[in-house]
Amino acid sequence: MQKKYVIRVQLAIKHSSQEIMKFSSIAISFAILTLTGCKNIFDKEEVAVDGSTPFTKVAAPAAENVYNASEPFKLQGNFSDKDNIKELDVNLVRLDGKTGSESVVSFQRKPDVHFYQLDTLLAPNTLAPGNYQLSFRSVDGRKNEGTTAIKFSVN
Repeated sequence: MQKKYVIRVQLAIKHSSQEIMKFSSIAISFAILTLTGCKNIFDKEEVAVDGSTPFTKVAAPAAENVYNASEPFKLQGNFSDKDNIKELDVNLVRLDGKTGSESVVSFQRKPDVHFYQLDTLLAPNTLAPGNYQLSFRSVDGRKNEGTTAIKFSVN
């Protein structure tokens, strides 16, 4: 009777070692494929532009609208990208045909997130009557750039 148990234990060990070998080879194959697919983890210096520009949706101001100088002025927009929004430049320029353009508001944010929401309010009478251009420039983690410009007027 002892011989039967010894043989069964040897067979069980043999089968379990074969299963472990199969599992090991599957795990190693998966690891190699994963690391090959994630090349950017190791090649930090080689982050190439992939052509996917950051998505920009401007809620305020609306293009070609006329606003009152005596009211607060909203700057609102949503910015997103799969490679994170790394930089956001906001420039508000007064367009004047006689004396040239004049920068009124200019600032930069470095959010480093997939989705960034800008919600800023300028005080009343910050903008003098005239024509303006608001431009947003967003840059993602792969150095892709997206630019949006909106023209509007203030009375």
